[in-house]
Amino acid sequence: MKRFPKKKGLFESFKGKEEFEKHEFGKKATRRDEIVKICHEIISNDQKIAECKAANVKTEVLIDNLRPWINLSVPLNFKGTNSTRCFIGSISNEHTAEQVKDMLLEIEGVPESIDIDIISSFKEITNIAVLCYAADNKVVYDALRKIGFIEIGERSSLKPIEQIEEYKKDIQKNNETVEKCLSNIEKFTGNIGDIEFLIDYMNIRKEKYEALNELAMTKSTFILNGYVPLKYADKLVKELENRFDAAVTIYDLNEDEEAPILLSNGK
Repeated sequence: MKRFPKKKGLFESFKGKEEFEKHEFGKKATRRDEIVKICHEIISNDQKIAECKAANVKTEVLIDNLRPWINLSVPLNFKGTNSTRCFIGSISNEHTAEQVKDMLLEIEGVPESIDIDIISSFKEITNIAVLCYAADNKVVYDALRKIGFIEIGERSSLKPIEQIEEYKKDIQKNNETVEKCLSNIEKFTGNIGDIEFLIDYMNIRKEKYEALNELAMTKSTFILNGYVPLKYADKLVKELENRFDAAVTIYDLNEDEEAPILLSNGK
């Protein structure tokens, strides 16, 4: 919710925690399950945003890795035809097609019929596609390995330019999910006060039970748990707190807890 802060006046930042009347505090406390549900939804949407952004970073890396191959006219996993064999990969340093072919022909058994296509070439690396007859498959592959050839890791059935477009669609889809999640979170900007109250409420309960655990160890204090009809609850709290130095908390039953039956004689 930090993305959608409440608007504050010049002096509001110095006010400290918001104060509530006892009845208002109790009324807000009865909504704690509703507020917790809101918190879970905010957290869920925020996690989706983080996942989509992380996925986009990885996809951008994949796109960058494919950009040098954008001129390849066959799918990345193309292996050749029934009568040919195609090797797609890279060798170190910058080379022309003629230089690559000369290096291969220096190796015994490599046929003159091989075809070299330079997809892209840089100072550090040259990306190539080598085509040969299927019968020369092994000798050409062994020769390529000798000059430092490494096959491309991407095994897509699409051409590089097509695969890049698919990746861009994935990024767009994730961006749309991010916008949707941000919109979902923004719907709860009016509940920031409720969430801040819930945080304070939970901290108060935590501190209270920590204190009660310490008090329970003394000779002058005790803890009493029990049930009271809802219509008498507020009256009982006031009576106990006015007559004794007591801390009283009224809370709803757990879902798996069965309340005792209230009997009435009808008078």
